[in-house]
Amino acid sequence: MHYDAYFPVYVIAVLLGAAQAVLLIASLSAVAELINRDTESGAFVYGILSSMDKLSNGLGLQAIELFTPLSCMLVYVYYY
Repeated sequence: MHYDAYFPVYVIAVLLGAAQAVLLIASLSAVAELINRDTESGAFVYGILSSMDKLSNGLGLQAIELFTPLSCMLVYVYYY
């Protein structure tokens, strides 16, 4: 059997994808519990939480870009 150097990366990617799916379902069910029977403000709550999700993802990506070492950036200049 030929050992693929990227196999551990594939395993980690599958585990991270499964964890992300579980967290998404858990957060959506928590929002549904938060709204409960007060359905008049349900769309507002989903909208605010969706905006916070997008904002936190954007801030996380900006932090990754900010703290990426310059030596790593120079390797990928060809692709930009």
